[in-house]
Amino acid sequence: MLINWLLESKKWQLLTKDYHRLSLKESFLSVLSEISTALFTPNRIGDFIGRVSHLPNEHRKKGMISSFYGSFSQWLLTIIMGWIAWLQLGSKLVESQSLFVLISLFYFIIAGALLLLFLSGKVSLFKFVKNKLNFDNPPSTTIRIKLILFSFLRYLIFTTQFYLLFRLLGLNLDYALVLSKLGLFYLLTSLVPSTFWGELGIKESVAVWVFSGIVFNSLLIVCATLLLWFINLLVPAIAGNYFLYKKVREIPL
Repeated sequence: MLINWLLESKKWQLLTKDYHRLSLKESFLSVLSEISTALFTPNRIGDFIGRVSHLPNEHRKKGMISSFYGSFSQWLLTIIMGWIAWLQLGSKLVESQSLFVLISLFYFIIAGALLLLFLSGKVSLFKFVKNKLNFDNPPSTTIRIKLILFSFLRYLIFTTQFYLLFRLLGLNLDYALVLSKLGLFYLLTSLVPSTFWGELGIKESVAVWVFSGIVFNSLLIVCATLLLWFINLLVPAIAGNYFLYKKVREIPL
């Protein structure tokens, strides 16, 4: 858990360094606050509120779009890894080979286009938000590549945590197979709108469906998913609420 959120803290440092330099501690507290404010918003889109609360007032608008870049990079990496998982498992999920090839090609075009547009910065939505918020210095291509790399490292941590939880619960599964299954799992859950608390039912249901072919005890799948949610989200959210409360109390009335 700690390594996971430290990587996210490094991403936040990277995104804000051009207009406000945060220490690693400040960045880490921002990330914890982000998790707490994402509690009740669909797909945690309210995370930027907690992040920008640790920035000076004059930089909070810039912080909003920086947060967008960080979140989008993680979502985009999930989409790309989902495509790789589809290539490995998709032929077993559709009735014909031609349909599998068609979906794979369509998926590749969409994911590839999103990646190229993100790295080049030629995305009209980015430009629209940038102009509205007077954000004159969007992340450079080098920084965007680093964002993708940090997102990939976080993804590896998530998947490895899941695998280790399976081992802890007595399931001796092939790591490569679990990695492929998790690619589909994270892809599907990233596309379904849900709140922080609503994820509880959705993620467990998706996990049971994805792993039903290799894990025949659905209770173990649910336990692993709940434990991961508790470790990676609930515990940091509780800590984030504490630090956010302290931050709010510092604001003069």
